[in-house]
Amino acid sequence: MPPNKRYIWQGIYLPSLTGDDLELAMALDTSGSVSDRALAQFTAEVRGIAEGFDSYRIHYYQCDARVAHEAVIEPGDPV
Repeated sequence: MPPNKRYIWQGIYLPSLTGDDLELAMALDTSGSVSDRALAQFTAEVRGIAEGFDSYRIHYYQCDARVAHEAVIEPGDPV
């Protein structure tokens, strides 16, 4: 998929939004410096992204000093 030209000038290469399939990786900082409110907001964002697409694959990582948990979220999986 070609990059989204809207962000290239900033040095950010994001996929263009063509098609209905989404595959991305997200990492969540689970260290003690992150509040429960921030964790809830992140979870809401993941859920919102998943609800915006019929077909998706989200590679989800929880990490502190190292990756503590990794999962792949696809349609039908709980967020």
